[in-house]
Amino acid sequence: MTERHLAAFTVPASHPSLPGHFPGSPVVPGVVVLDLVLRAAAEWRGHEARVSGLKQVKFLAPLLPEERAEVALEASDAALGFRVSRGEQVIAQGTFVVASDSAARGASDAAGAAAVPPSADASTGAAAPASAPATTRAPDSPHRS
Repeated sequence: MTERHLAAFTVPASHPSLPGHFPGSPVVPGVVVLDLVLRAAAEWRGHEARVSGLKQVKFLAPLLPEERAEVALEASDAALGFRVSRGEQVIAQGTFVVASDSAARGASDAAGAAAVPPSADASTGAAAPASAPATTRAPDSPHRS
């Protein structure tokens, strides 16, 4: 069975990844967009998305700081499809491969590192609040108080 969900997010101009990407003309890095897609999926599903890979992704247009981006999610047992857009313009689209619980644990054990859940701050591993709204704003700082 396939389920669908819509959410939105905004990356603030003060986000720590922006000054170096690119100086004078900041663009939201693709990895930040992907992290926010996974956060939107976690908020929708009520738990972190256990992904084992990224089957495919295309970045078709830049996302600028403070722009509202809409994300359309489509989940099945084995995949999480997404499309990030700004109005009618598609910014990114792709498919995450969803791991079973045992496959996700095995991949994590084989890599020798614990996965940081998408609802956590990727730079610190600190958990995000469980009651985040459907419209999300990326953290201004990699450290939460």
